[in-house]
Amino acid sequence: MKKIFFLFFVVGALLFSCKSKDDSTPEANIEFGKAGEYQVDTYSLSTNDKSTAYYPAEIATLDHKTPVVFFISGWTKETPAAKYDALFRFIASHGYTVIYQLQGAKTTAQFAIDGITAFLNSTDNTVQNTLLPNIDMTKLGVLGHSAGGGMTLTVLKHFSDLGYGTNGRFVMMYDPWYAFDMSEADIKGLPSNINVVLEQFGYRGNNDENGTDARIPLTLYSLLTSIPADHKDYYVYDQQNANHTYPYGNGRPYSDMQGILKPLDALMYYTFEDNQNEQARVTALENGNDKPYDNGNGIQEVLPNYQYPCDGANTIIDYCSIVP
Repeated sequence: MKKIFFLFFVVGALLFSCKSKDDSTPEANIEFGKAGEYQVDTYSLSTNDKSTAYYPAEIATLDHKTPVVFFISGWTKETPAAKYDALFRFIASHGYTVIYQLQGAKTTAQFAIDGITAFLNSTDNTVQNTLLPNIDMTKLGVLGHSAGGGMTLTVLKHFSDLGYGTNGRFVMMYDPWYAFDMSEADIKGLPSNINVVLEQFGYRGNNDENGTDARIPLTLYSLLTSIPADHKDYYVYDQQNANHTYPYGNGRPYSDMQGILKPLDALMYYTFEDNQNEQARVTALENGNDKPYDNGNGIQEVLPNYQYPCDGANTIIDYCSIVP
């Protein structure tokens, strides 16, 4: 009897194993970089048309709250629609809310923080009754370009210290300048649950329109020691149209913006939707190199002269000395 029972058990286990294998299906392939399913609305504060939100038009009727992305621009006096509109609409079409503060010619992250805070604290009816009740502040992204790219870390630290992003954080920096108001200890002490992409444009990380000393982004990246290597990436996008203004939409179709939209889409999905999705992680965080300088042999080249040298502003960090 024992032998019969044992034989029945073995056969049953084999059958179950085969059934499980046959019924299993591989993880569906996701096509990142395409427009999302949501229609997009925008709203600017009546008292400050430079503080603007882009969000899913049906935000008030969704069965979930939308993660939030704060955007910090480079130096520009133009309205959001003049430059970054395509980028913001792409993000909102995927079910997320973007809050944008125009930087103008400001060089302090505090200006961006104050603008975002003013939006969040506004007594405006639409902000208080339509937007804020439907935004999930536990899921936070900070995206920035040029001078704003460097400020992303300061903005992230400020709002993380307030408790934002406890269920997921990301930072994406496009051709960044300095991390103003941040010390080495501040950057090294950032929360470990951040997914970081630093993206440089042009051949070996330099393009004609940028002029920023490559030691600045290299230093920023080298100080992100609290972030595990598989959750950060230094990415050089060197296609023909990859200049400093590449993040501007300017009416271009999304097919012409895949160098930023594809990794951004995957980064948002991985951070906000499914942090176990390996396809999203690889698409977002495995395009570049974790050692971008590598004693001069990496993907980022340091040129002898730049329009904006590493010692060209009053910063806490010595950006010229950390990376040769």
